[in-house]
Amino acid sequence: MLCPGPPFVAPSRACDTPPFHSCQGSARVAASQLPSTSQTTTESSPGGQRFSCSPTLVNHAVTTGACLSLLPLPLSSPLFLLCTVHFWPLLTMRDPIPAPAPIVELTKPLAEKLSLSTLPNHAHEILIGFLWYHFILYYLSPTLSRAICPNIYNSFNKRTRLNWDIHWVSMIQALLINSAALYVIFTDAQRKEMDWKGRLWGYTPASGMVQGFAAGYFLWDLQISSQYIALSGVSALLHAVGALAVTCIGFRPFGNYYGLSFVLYELSTPFLNIHWFCDKLNLTGSKFQLFNGIGLLISFFACRLVWGTYQSILIYSDIYTALTTASSSPMRSLLDDSKCEGNVSGVGIRGPASCEVGELPMWLVTIYLIGNTSLSLLNFYWFSQMIKAVRKRFVPQQEAKANGYAKKSQ
Repeated sequence: MLCPGPPFVAPSRACDTPPFHSCQGSARVAASQLPSTSQTTTESSPGGQRFSCSPTLVNHAVTTGACLSLLPLPLSSPLFLLCTVHFWPLLTMRDPIPAPAPIVELTKPLAEKLSLSTLPNHAHEILIGFLWYHFILYYLSPTLSRAICPNIYNSFNKRTRLNWDIHWVSMIQALLINSAALYVIFTDAQRKEMDWKGRLWGYTPASGMVQGFAAGYFLWDLQISSQYIALSGVSALLHAVGALAVTCIGFRPFGNYYGLSFVLYELSTPFLNIHWFCDKLNLTGSKFQLFNGIGLLISFFACRLVWGTYQSILIYSDIYTALTTASSSPMRSLLDDSKCEGNVSGVGIRGPASCEVGELPMWLVTIYLIGNTSLSLLNFYWFSQMIKAVRKRFVPQQEAKANGYAKKSQ
């Protein structure tokens, strides 16, 4: 049985790299996620941790090793290029930013206390995101704004200038997180194979990376919304609290699969920021703002209301399945001991967690449902406000023109 070793190292007998999270391979999957016809092998690592390997993914891993063994050939070799292109998604479905050992050790106590077993693997990305967004707010945006549009930026009062910089943070974050989420969604083979158990408790390093940067942004958003609540408003603060709570729950891991789906809410954010920038750049009521406003309404409706509601229904359905599946306890999923030993979420900072991994406590369900439902209701509220804003800017002008034409005709 072969599994991929550390990144860009040909696989060896493995599934024996302890813990498997550290090698960040994607060939280890939850036993509960494997088809019933699959023959899986459960092995123990030197550290005593046990997990199962999927034959399909193992075959990919072996072929990946073969690709890597071709490295002595010229990079232009047709065989090497064909092999690399075909298996590139597998090679890249790892977290490309290794977790520094000091940060892992530093966050283990907190992660164990909060039962967030994958948090140490991505705490560095939360920190990077948090500091990066502060860098944009306090240095990058002011510097570029003074260089590109000095007259307009310098004419702003302190409140508007801060709001301008915050919108640039939001803009850059949306572009980055959407790109990362879409890439993982379309290329992570293991994610596509997940059943309802995998969608609730599954974890892949690449999705954890996206989740980490999203958590870093929501942590930044929580601080800014609290610090400048008079500017952001209570709704923005509630959004930051709910988004951070739902995102952090994913580090149990729980709902990590859906976390990437909900990240796509941000596809409407660039349109929203452009709409705001138009007002500050004296483009209010322009055709550009009108077309952008149409794009904003369409993207917001499609991504947050339609797609978001659809994904909420799916996760509510999976939670209902987990709670009602016949078992000794209504709070547990149908995971027997052997499957729990191989569950991807069972190997974390505390090692294998038996069927405790499959538990679905009511407090977790309550927090997740309240957070997710609150965000959905906020989206519907904001959409109604957007419609009012667009009508306020463009409908009166059209009515005024119509009235003027009527007076002339009289």
